[in-house]
Formats: sequence, C-alpha cells, structure tokens
Amino acid sequence: MTVEHPTRIDSSRPVSVELCTGIGGLARGLHTAGWGHALLVERDPEAVRTLCGNRVSRHWPIHEGDLRELDLATEIDRPIDLLAAGVPCQPFSQGGMAEGDKDDRNLFPEVVAAVRTLRPKTVLIENVRGLTRPGFAEFLDYVSACLRRPNLAARKGEAWQRHADRLARAEEQGIGEPEENYVVEWRPFNLADLGVPQRRARVLIVAVREDLADRWIWPEMTHSREALIAAKRTGVYWERHEIDSRPIELSDRRIHELTTSSAALRKPWRTLRDAITDLGPPADDPANARPTGHYAWPGARVYRGHTGSDLDEPAKTIKAGVNGVPGGEHIVLLDDGSHRYMTVRECARVQGLPDSLTVEGSRSAAMRQIGNAVPPVIGEIFGRRLLRCVKEDGDMATHKHSAEQDAAAGSRAKRLIVDPADGAIRSASVELKQGRYASLRWTGGSLYLGRVEGEDRSAMLAAAFRMAREAHPEIFEVHSLA
Repeated sequence: MTVEHPTRIDSSRPVSVELCTGIGGLARGLHTAGWGHALLVERDPEAVRTLCGNRVSRHWPIHEGDLRELDLATEIDRPIDLLAAGVPCQPFSQGGMAEGDKDDRNLFPEVVAAVRTLRPKTVLIENVRGLTRPGFAEFLDYVSACLRRPNLAARKGEAWQRHADRLARAEEQGIGEPEENYVVEWRPFNLADLGVPQRRARVLIVAVREDLADRWIWPEMTHSREALIAAKRTGVYWERHEIDSRPIELSDRRIHELTTSSAALRKPWRTLRDAITDLGPPADDPANARPTGHYAWPGARVYRGHTGSDLDEPAKTIKAGVNGVPGGEHIVLLDDGSHRYMTVRECARVQGLPDSLTVEGSRSAAMRQIGNAVPPVIGEIFGRRLLRCVKEDGDMATHKHSAEQDAAAGSRAKRLIVDPADGAIRSASVELKQGRYASLRWTGGSLYLGRVEGEDRSAMLAAAFRMAREAHPEIFEVHSLA
C-alpha cells in the first residue's frame, strides 16, 4: 500500500524513483545532491516506519509493499530522470547462502522491468562486492546486458542464459535507438575511500541513456589509507584526538612507500574514533537512552577471526545479519584493552546516518535496518555526478552525431595500467566518441576523461592519455605499450 502520497512533488528538482529504499540512506544523499523523489518503495514494515518517521522532505511519497506486486506504470505519471535501487544483497553476499539468481530475494529482474516501464535517463544500483566474484561474473554480465537494452525483455519461461544470447545478438546488430538503450558501467569500491568510516566493499552500477552517456564521469576517490598512515606518522591524527602517539606496525620502508604515493595526497581514511568519540560512553540503562540508541548491550566477545574494530582504523563492515551478527562483529576495542558491543547510535554514525534518525523496533531490528542502509554520502557523491547527465546547460547539452562522425572517431590507443579494483596489470584503451569525447576503458572499469582538443586523432588520443595520467597517476605503470 502507499503509506502516504503528497499532493504535490517538488517540481524544482530532477525526479528520482527509488526501489528497495530501506530506511532512506541513499534517498537522503540524493536529496542533498539536489534530487526530488516521486516514489520510494520498501517492503519491510519496520523500515517503512523508520522511513516515515524520519522523512527529510514532506514531498517524499512512500509505498510499503513488495516490488514484484507494484504496478509502476499506474503509480508514476511523469518523466523520470533517475531510477535508484539498493537491491537486496543477501543472494550475492559472502556472508549469506550465495545462491545468486536462484535466491527468491534476487530483485534484479524487477529493477530491469522498472527501467523498461519508466525509461529513466539514468540508473544507479548499489550492491555487495560479492556480485563481482567469478562465480557471479556471467550473471553480472547478463544484468548489464539487460540494462543496456531493457526493451528486449525475457520471454515467458525463458532461461536467463538464452535471454543473454538474444541480447548479445541484438547488441552485435546495433538494435535500438540512443533514446532507448543505455551505456552501463560498474565499478567496485571500498567505501572508506569515499569518506565512510568503515571498510565496506560495494559495487556501484551506473546506466546512462546512450544519448546522454558522454556526460557521465566516475567520482574520484577522496580518502586513502596512505593519507591516514601519513597523518599518524606526523602526529596530526593523534593530536586531533588529544592522545599519545602510537606505533605503526609497518616497516619504515613500507611506510615511506605508502606516504609518498599519490594516494597520500587525499584526505585520511576516517576512523571509528573519528566517527564516535564525541558520543562518550554509552548509557547503562536502555530506558534512559532508547530514543538516541546510545546504550550498552551485554555479552560482547571476541575470538580468532572475529576480533572487533580498532578505534584508530575504519570500522569493520556494519552488517545486517539474517540470523544475527557473528561474534566479534559490531564490537569496538577500547583504549584500556577491554571491548564492548557498539551501540545502535554508533553503528548509525559509522553508516553516516544523522543523530536525528530514530530507528523503529527492537535493538536487533534497528541493527538490521542500519546494516542494510546505504551510507548517504554515496547518494550525495553519485547523485551530483548523475545530475550532470540530466541537466541541459551549455556544454552538457545533448550531442547528436552522425555515422560518419562515429566512424571518424573509431581509433583507439592502448596502454598498460594498474587496475584500481585489484591491483592487477591490465591492458586499457583510450577511445574517442563523437570525435572529441575521450574515455579510458579496461576490463571491469572505465573513466570518462572529457573533451579533448588536437589537430588530428593521434594528437587527441595522446592528449586523452595525458588527461588520464594527470587525474589518476596511481593507475598507470611506469612502462607503457603503444
């Protein structure tokens, strides 16, 4: 059912529809970035109560119910600029059964169907990094192919492998118009590299309509482990927290290598101490602190392989846990050598959720809702980039191009790079689109470089590689292949 449907939607903002909203972490970030929401869909009743009680904007319409039973065509009566989804991660999580497409909670088909129905200009999907594991590689390729050509739907009873074959043939034949097809890219992230105070491995999938795809630029990493090590080595980190310096358990040579790398020029990773230290000790009695969620919980224990989170590193991943959270997880190791469970409020802090957020339900329900949330900063960072794809201003206006221009821009040049996802050496190529817009592409990743100038294609390709090196020097090997 639709819990509450405002009489009007904020028409001053580009419009988003979000599926599998949870308690609204991604929605908050997108709102901060400048997006308005035409509909937020969530099936978990407790998460819906939390979402309704903490709505950022009175214009947010919220639908409680199963996505598979929702008729989006009747719910949405206006053009959509963005379809966002925090698709359930349990089918692909290393901590779950990892049944992938066979899991009833796999909602990727419903997300693709929503793209087919709503025809948004852009799509943003968040999931666990486990989706990129070799065992799911074929399925991830299939999801990408479905998003590239959403109008070519699976037939009734058709196995996804057969549907994948039809999609591949359609792609080879160039079926579909730029206004119907999408350019789809995905990239794995450690969210600590984007300022989230936890080691949270996720994959972000972005689809942009073909006629707008040259506007998409992946966000750059803003934080790094190297910068945190440098801040500890110089004492800046310890001084900020007014505590004595502590040794770094790395060799001097390794510390020098890390602190002199280009990544050290970013901001330091945010640590658990950065996130929670100002909250002070938790209350002993939950009755006195239930509205804030900052109360102690007994029974914390650590053991080999589950040793809790160091205060001076990003926290371990905040998890939802279908059957509870394993021992050692959601535990903080204190300065005096003791340890305790992190409080509900501390876990919310680590997820980047505001202190004003009140989570509905029991402690276990609250921890599940928080663990399932998308840190709002992800919505904010990616939301700002996606706005560039839908706004019509100046140089960002839609560029029409002819087959002759495509052919003229078909040359490419190759180099060896260090894949930022896993550190492997891979062959990458610079490609020119529409004769003037360059992208660096490699297996599993891509980087939009922008508009390049030059007297001929060779000069433009050389200029594009210079742009890539200047923007991301850490991914290039010293040697290269022409």
